[in-house]
Amino acid sequence: MTEYSRLDARLLPAFENAIPESLRRRLAKEKNMAAVGAVWDGTPCGVSVVELKYGGALLELAYLFVPEEYRGRGVGSGMVRFLCECAERMDAPLRCLFTAAGKSDPLYGFFADLPDFYVSEETGAVCRIPISGLTTSGELMAAEERCKNAVPFFSLPAHDQKSFRRSLEARGIYYLEHMDGLDFEEELCLCAAGAGGPEAAVFFLRDGDELALHYIWCASGRQALLFSLLAKAARRLEERGQDDWLYVAAVEPKAEQALARLFPHYEVVRRFYSAAYEMQ
Repeated sequence: MTEYSRLDARLLPAFENAIPESLRRRLAKEKNMAAVGAVWDGTPCGVSVVELKYGGALLELAYLFVPEEYRGRGVGSGMVRFLCECAERMDAPLRCLFTAAGKSDPLYGFFADLPDFYVSEETGAVCRIPISGLTTSGELMAAEERCKNAVPFFSLPAHDQKSFRRSLEARGIYYLEHMDGLDFEEELCLCAAGAGGPEAAVFFLRDGDELALHYIWCASGRQALLFSLLAKAARRLEERGQDDWLYVAAVEPKAEQALARLFPHYEVVRRFYSAAYEMQ
């Protein structure tokens, strides 16, 4: 018999090896994060992490993991049902954003088969671009020299990094709030700041063997600076002589059109979907 419960400080250590380090850090310091564990005959057999967002208006499933030897036994769906019951008591919708290769992907089927769940049509994509072809984009590389004050973000003094982050947060950009524990490619994470504060930034990170363009941002009217930072990063990758792929996540349909124009040889790897529990 499988039992489910919220993991407090006493129970969490038995499950923490199944939770990514970045989420463990957030669980330790953020009151709006919580973990739920599944136990099969006294043995941990699954874990999920949820985040209460927008002041309690939404419960988001951020992570769900079941070891291979326990898959197919209803452990994952049981955890989701447990979370649905929690969401109903809180009167907050439960949502999960996930990626799958398509509708035939088992992960898509997992959410589509859950009772009272609605899976949205695709809202974006994870794409990949051959690193060897980045600098062949004339439109991108034409902007390389537009930014004269580009610096690696992680080379800034700690005080300047904090100031940069606070300036973005003041504009409603909270990406850098959760950067602890991520494996950033620090040489490629570039930023530009003007007299009025941050103007553009690009962040790359390593996910296992994959290199990902994880986040880009620019102030209004500063798209040329953003392109310049991307071109400078592309040049550094070219100098490394790498012959693999750069992954780009959360590419919306309009952005995918721009990606196709800049890099005709891009490929779509996975699609983004949203699964939402519809309370009765």
